[in-house]
Amino acid sequence: MLDKRPDPMEDVELEVYNAWAYYYSDNYSKGVSDNFYLYLSDIDNEFNLLPNAKYYRLDLYSEILDLSNGLELPYGTYTVDVSNSRQPSTIAVGDSSYVMVNQYGNGFEVEAPITGGSITVDDSGITAELIVGGAKHKITYKGYVYVGDFSHSGF
Repeated sequence: MLDKRPDPMEDVELEVYNAWAYYYSDNYSKGVSDNFYLYLSDIDNEFNLLPNAKYYRLDLYSEILDLSNGLELPYGTYTVDVSNSRQPSTIAVGDSSYVMVNQYGNGFEVEAPITGGSITVDDSGITAELIVGGAKHKITYKGYVYVGDFSHSGF
């Protein structure tokens, strides 16, 4: 018998064990903000579809960064922006979602939009309270967030 999968329409509290982001500079909002695509997952350390994994995919926008001291996800609070303005300190809803991978690892059992809430990034990790399909998802991550530089990738 299979265990019952969580319903994304129900409130969820989840500690995730992996966080990583891809940095795209200001490629999507020239001169306005820098873009990071942040992944939070309960299973994997890179976006491979693993059976039964849960992923939060967040399209973050920050102030334009001075990279002279290196690249990392900027500390602060990011709020879901339903207008997709790409302004600093926002999360664009158009490319943000919650997914649960099916038991075979070859597709999504659930894919639901993130429509509200916020995340906070600080020196201990990430805390988030997000609205997914009308339900509150409270997510915590403790640790370092790996950031890959895709600013010259041609996207």
